[in-house]
Amino acid sequence: MKKILCLILCTVMMLTLPGCWSRKEPKTLAIVNSVIYDYKDGKGYEVTTEIMNPTSSGGPGSSSGDGKSANITTISTGPTVPEAIRNASESLERAIFGGHNMVRFLSERLVQRDITPLLDYLLRDFLTDENPWMVVLKGDDPRKIYSCMLGLSNTVGDYIDSLAGSQPDILSKSVFVSTLDFIKGYYDKGIQPVAGVVQMVECESKGSNSEASAQDDSEKKYRILYEGLAAFKDNKLVGYLDGLETRAYNLVTNNVDTSPISIPVKDEFTVVLIKSSKSDIQTTVEGEEITINVRIKAGLSLIQEGGSIDISKMEPLKTVEDGFNKQLSMEIASTIRKVQSEFQSDIFGFGKALHAQHPEKWREIKENWDDYFSKAAVNVSVESTVNRSGQIKQPFMMQD
Repeated sequence: MKKILCLILCTVMMLTLPGCWSRKEPKTLAIVNSVIYDYKDGKGYEVTTEIMNPTSSGGPGSSSGDGKSANITTISTGPTVPEAIRNASESLERAIFGGHNMVRFLSERLVQRDITPLLDYLLRDFLTDENPWMVVLKGDDPRKIYSCMLGLSNTVGDYIDSLAGSQPDILSKSVFVSTLDFIKGYYDKGIQPVAGVVQMVECESKGSNSEASAQDDSEKKYRILYEGLAAFKDNKLVGYLDGLETRAYNLVTNNVDTSPISIPVKDEFTVVLIKSSKSDIQTTVEGEEITINVRIKAGLSLIQEGGSIDISKMEPLKTVEDGFNKQLSMEIASTIRKVQSEFQSDIFGFGKALHAQHPEKWREIKENWDDYFSKAAVNVSVESTVNRSGQIKQPFMMQD
């Protein structure tokens, strides 16, 4: 009897449980690869979606022939983000599917406003994904990115996602922040969110000046420059950091995988590669005075000696370490001062360190932490150790 009941139960489960409750055939979906969220006065929200073209993606005709995306873009507007997205169905014959979205672009017009409604939608709608990268598009024409050169990628979304996998292993002059991490920074006390930054840069023309001047804007070619970061305070953009300043930010926040640093020595440069780095943040409290001590330890590899320093000896090698320590200390201190004075937004997470080290004081000041942060004294120190790379001990010009 028990065996019969077990068999019946298994049969019922097999009939009722298999399958997906919201199954839809891929051929009925418009698969989104990237999205631009914009806001225009008088028109409300404008959403531009890059939709994968199944007739071109992955095949011999997957690109347009000039390195630009061969996929489809749709533009829709509405008084709110959800309505703007759904209004795309007015001219699109398939249902929009965002499960394969790689990146969410935010226009400057949008981030200069209150972005809370957008974040609320991204958290609330069960069809939105928290993995796409959050990137601010600089410029008055954000849709221009869909006419940019894309290198080896077929879509803009795939291009940014590929950069996220390769660029941090080569440089540290940018940030890649997922939607989830951005929202965590928005809601977390003691830190403010940041996002990546993209600029559309015109490619240099190889023709003569007369030929170049004859070209109209539609014939110009643009490339994507992914560098720097966008700093937020509460619900709005407050400013940008350039590539070198972003490198300093990454060092403080322990987000440097590797990065080359050129140290000027007389009229030449010594180039070192950061192989490892560790940031230690300590805070002290005396009454209403907050002091933040940032200590960076870095392991370096010397990859080029362009001067006349005999790096086969320890004393000259110590000169390289001192040059690196001084240069990076100045860059990091300058970046922190800029963020304190211009942004007044703790994007470094110093408040989280204060919370962990002085919880009682944190409870008193957490609601006004950015004001305390902007007035805090910050001390920066950098310690490094250099290792020679390759078989050459002396600089090439000193070889006999």
